[in-house]
Amino acid sequence: MAILCYPHASKVLCRRFKENIQLKKNIHSFNACLSEGSDMSLRLVNGNGQCNGRVEILYNGAWGTVCDDYFDLNAAQVVCRQLHFGNALAANGSAAFGQGQGQIVLDDVQCTGNEQRVWDCQHQPYTVNNCGHNEDAGVVCSGSDMSLRLVNGNGQCNGRVEILYNGAWGTVCDDYFDLNAAQVVCRQLHCGNALAANGSAAFGQGHGQIVLDDVQCTGNEQRVWDCQHQPYTVNNCGHNEDAGVVCSGSDMSLRLVNGNGQCNGRVEILYNGAWGTVCDDYFDLNAAQVVCRQLHCGNALAANGSAAFGQGHGQIVLDDVQCTGNEQRVWDCQHQPYTVNNCGHNEDAGVVCSGSDMSLRLVNGNGQCNGRVEILYNGAWGTVCDDYFDLNAAQVVCRQLHCGNALAANGSAAFGQGQGQIVLDDVQCTGNEQRVWDCQHQPYTVNNCGHNEDAGVVCSDVRVQHIRGSEDAK
Repeated sequence: MAILCYPHASKVLCRRFKENIQLKKNIHSFNACLSEGSDMSLRLVNGNGQCNGRVEILYNGAWGTVCDDYFDLNAAQVVCRQLHFGNALAANGSAAFGQGQGQIVLDDVQCTGNEQRVWDCQHQPYTVNNCGHNEDAGVVCSGSDMSLRLVNGNGQCNGRVEILYNGAWGTVCDDYFDLNAAQVVCRQLHCGNALAANGSAAFGQGHGQIVLDDVQCTGNEQRVWDCQHQPYTVNNCGHNEDAGVVCSGSDMSLRLVNGNGQCNGRVEILYNGAWGTVCDDYFDLNAAQVVCRQLHCGNALAANGSAAFGQGHGQIVLDDVQCTGNEQRVWDCQHQPYTVNNCGHNEDAGVVCSGSDMSLRLVNGNGQCNGRVEILYNGAWGTVCDDYFDLNAAQVVCRQLHCGNALAANGSAAFGQGQGQIVLDDVQCTGNEQRVWDCQHQPYTVNNCGHNEDAGVVCSDVRVQHIRGSEDAK
């Protein structure tokens, strides 16, 4: 009978195996049947983030709950580890996260704390219980111990998919990895929509373990490891099959406000369409360095707390931000789940940076206030593509250069073709941004343009630019 419990045993055979044995005596044998090609899943719901909530188990195609009888911190630890949510902080009973519906799948759950899955713990036969939903168990975990990134692309929102698992970065096999899976990756990374799901190591071969294989997503999952997949690190792939993703671009933005310039102020993040703040808990000079670099504002001079730049409004988007200083974006640092915090706006974090490491100029016109738009990026001057570049974008350029109002936004290299990289593409401005790179755009240097599409601008005021131009060059 044991051969029925190999990884790819059919669910029908496993079910028959369950029906034809004494459940209590052979429960661990049946659990082995579920271990690899499992038709059971685990989730936490009705909490204030992904890492806390009512414990629910997908059993026979429907979600059910767990009774709080004997459910303790050991059981919570198994749940948190199974979901890669760090350590257990609390095991809750009495429907602390609300009453669920459907069957009560597990009762009398008794764990040592070392089990891989909560249904590996000792428990009553599935759905046998003497409980009501007023006894539904819940869990509070410390936070995810897995991370996701895209590497080896030409921006933060495209590249080879890599997952931090057990302290080391590994890859994802391209078997079954499709646009639905790519959509989950892009949304998880706040990189907009999926444009492509790439296989065959399109972004180069990775190293280390292949963490996920046979990833099959509906597209609605919160995290790519919430999709159906083989057990972690179980695969039949090589790194020549590493999966990659191309996303449309970040749907989160960062700014500093209420300071005396663009490179100091209260840290604010655009999240779900609204600006919110960052709590100062654990926010230090490493975190400030990430913010300054992300904004192209040079080096961090100070990390301020206690609402040094005034109290903000809206949600507190990030709390317990802990950075190494090498992350690309402040939300890539370790932090609580988005909007989960124990802070008030009197704890809003701020930053003082040394100054912008990007510059703007107009060249090849008949004055300093008209010409081809060029941006100093990573130490070299490059251009801007004319896709979506309109009078709003031109207005931002003119104001940024102290050149008055925009009279025209020119495309098709009206002021001649530039050289070097095309720094910005798909620039879409409201006209109120402080700097043209604060407008919505593709990741830096990501474009589908040629220099025959270089954008240009004509501004109204030459005299002001001549007087103040030296200030912008500093």
